[in-house]
Amino acid sequence: MANETGSDAIQTLDRKIGWNKLLQAQLVVEAMVKESETDILVMAAERYGNVRKYAVQFLDMFSFLSSRQHDPLLSAIGMLKALNEDGKRVLPDKVPMLPLVERVQIADKPEPRRLYEIATLAELRDRLQSGDIWLEGSRVFRPIDEHLILRTAFEYLKQQNKLGLGVPRDGKLAGVRLGDGKLIVTPIASDVPTEADELNEELTSIYPMVEVPDLPKEVNDWTSFVDHFTHVRTGEPSRSIPAMLADATKLGPKRMATASKGISPHQISWLRLFHDRPETYRAVQACVTDAHSRHPQALLWG
Repeated sequence: MANETGSDAIQTLDRKIGWNKLLQAQLVVEAMVKESETDILVMAAERYGNVRKYAVQFLDMFSFLSSRQHDPLLSAIGMLKALNEDGKRVLPDKVPMLPLVERVQIADKPEPRRLYEIATLAELRDRLQSGDIWLEGSRVFRPIDEHLILRTAFEYLKQQNKLGLGVPRDGKLAGVRLGDGKLIVTPIASDVPTEADELNEELTSIYPMVEVPDLPKEVNDWTSFVDHFTHVRTGEPSRSIPAMLADATKLGPKRMATASKGISPHQISWLRLFHDRPETYRAVQACVTDAHSRHPQALLWG
């Protein structure tokens, strides 16, 4: 009614329903929402057929290594590979336990094999990105220590004073010392004139206060960066721009849904699953950077 008449929604609610009734219904509604929220892994398992088309070949094709001894994730991958080779669809009574598996409690769910495989792949993705798991022979997904130069090369460059570091060779820095096992850094004396502090306070008072969800919306109005978050299968942009914007600050689905109007954690999680990918983020960053370069202040500040 408020939308149709252009009146204030809060006043309309108060007049037609009343806050007492709304408060009484709050606990019931919260319980309903909590029961209806579906774990993102359960949602992914519902599309297990699409995952299954590549998961078997994917696990069989690559050799994964870990920095942890007796890593349960590698055990889970090995178990799934053995099940695939034997053509078995039922999980054994005892399986390697993973954090995501424990979260969804697969033993209480139908089709536990689907959930277990989805959870294993999801955890594998996260740990490949963190460098905790790597691919044998990969130039990208490799152990962190392989990104470093060899110790012998380091010692040679150090002797030749060719490390290119902004610190002395002996590692001693002015105003920095160790005391009782703690690193102590002497504060740098401020040479900022009083006039600059006054100008800073004046500029700060000019900037308007803005709600977190409103900021990415305003940036999107200038740049349309959300259009670059395309669907992984169709290549189409998201149909729910508010839900995509709600995820822009990376506060997590629940916190952003709380701060946004009319957006549920389910919507944010679902869009993140199908629209948030490294290539879409690169396109979004390029879009925003292009907007920076076109801004008049870029002529002054770069």
